[in-house]
Amino acid sequence: MSNSAAIVATVLVQTLAGLGVLAVVGLASTLRDLLRNAAVAPLAGMAWTGIVGATLATFGLRLSIAGLAILTIGTCLGGARRMRRHAGDSRRSERARSTRSWLDRAAAAAALLALGAVAVSAARMFHVKPLAEYDGWAMWGMKSRAIASLGAADADVFASSAYSRLHLEYPLLLPSLHALPLQLVDGFPSNVVVLSCFAVGAAGLAAIWGLLRGRVRAGILLPFVAALATAPAFFGQLATGYADVPLAAFVAAGVVASGRWLLDGHRSWLALATLFLASAALTKNEGLLFGVATYAALLLAARGRWRAVGLSALAAGLVYAPWRAYLAINDLKPSDYDLLSSFNLPWVIRRLDRAPLAADGLFSRATDTQQFTLLVALGAAAIVAALAFGPRRLGVFAAAFAAFSFVGLTWIYVLTPNEVESFLSTNGERVIVSLVFGLVALAPLLFEEAARRLAEPTGATTVPAGSSNPSAAPPAA
Repeated sequence: MSNSAAIVATVLVQTLAGLGVLAVVGLASTLRDLLRNAAVAPLAGMAWTGIVGATLATFGLRLSIAGLAILTIGTCLGGARRMRRHAGDSRRSERARSTRSWLDRAAAAAALLALGAVAVSAARMFHVKPLAEYDGWAMWGMKSRAIASLGAADADVFASSAYSRLHLEYPLLLPSLHALPLQLVDGFPSNVVVLSCFAVGAAGLAAIWGLLRGRVRAGILLPFVAALATAPAFFGQLATGYADVPLAAFVAAGVVASGRWLLDGHRSWLALATLFLASAALTKNEGLLFGVATYAALLLAARGRWRAVGLSALAAGLVYAPWRAYLAINDLKPSDYDLLSSFNLPWVIRRLDRAPLAADGLFSRATDTQQFTLLVALGAAAIVAALAFGPRRLGVFAAAFAAFSFVGLTWIYVLTPNEVESFLSTNGERVIVSLVFGLVALAPLLFEEAARRLAEPTGATTVPAGSSNPSAAPPAA
């Protein structure tokens, strides 16, 4: 099977699994609801199959192609059962409550043209791009091939001192995803890893659109999706085969699903956020940091719904636990930083002078227009709009996520044994991607809700029929 065909076949099966996931979490009770949310399915399927694959790998097993098919069938059967159980529920299509002006249509059309042009150009580039960058082939490519060939995270490779420079402490969700199409091709064509990264990135953009399309008008939503896709850091970093943009896709989807839960209150959105944040934690070490930042921000903004946030965080922690056990059993420790060092207060205090240098370096990279254009400025403007005009709890959530994530990333450079400027030069522009994309993915919702509050008469409250349905627009808060 050709490289492209292997990727397409794998993504199609994962999309079916994702449709089952959407039904299982209660995001759809009819086939029409399911199709309306279908854009979220590819990334949801990747998150679900990636979690299962990574967990199996730590227990000495492999998610084979046959296993992927069985998992997909089981997930779809569970979703079908959930849909039958709730088939009598009131359902109605969600609509952005605003007038569609000619300006809105023009903005949406321009964004679609930009997305189409970028997609064609990127597809042509990724079709022939080899896995040439060091970390791409030596770390992520090696692990993907090992899982595909050996059938698990065999300790002879994944806990061997011979491979200690290749960050063996990094979780295995992304290599497990790459290993699936590698099982369908002969040998080890490294381009499969690059194409697999491209698939995750594209699924991330589709998920952001799918999570917001019923709540945010196209004239606001599509330009933001186009802005993410056209940022040089997006496809430029995806082409390296590194994990940072796939991580950003899961983080952004988890942040947006969390924002939907804050507004709509339906547990389906929180369940979906749990899936994406758990997958982020199993993608890269920094994924755990962004997950903690998201849950901490939710606690600030949830207004008394702390129990639900706590249960979601507990579920994500349970998903992550087998990997922590694997690290402990095989005595694998991080080489770049150890969070446990934070409790060595005398040692930490002597290193606090690193924080301003790290913060300045990260901020300059996040605001680098050659990598992220004006994404951070747009995200900051969206926060200001939400805090000024409402809904303030969504603005608080976005601001807290950005602040906690930034502080967490800065803290890494305080703890690392490496020299700060040198360490920033090797990874600064990559580790900041999840923060930027998570914030900007939430920005359309912030702008739409602020505009909606401004347009509503003072004191007006609209309670739509069927508001218990996550596919129905909630009352204004």
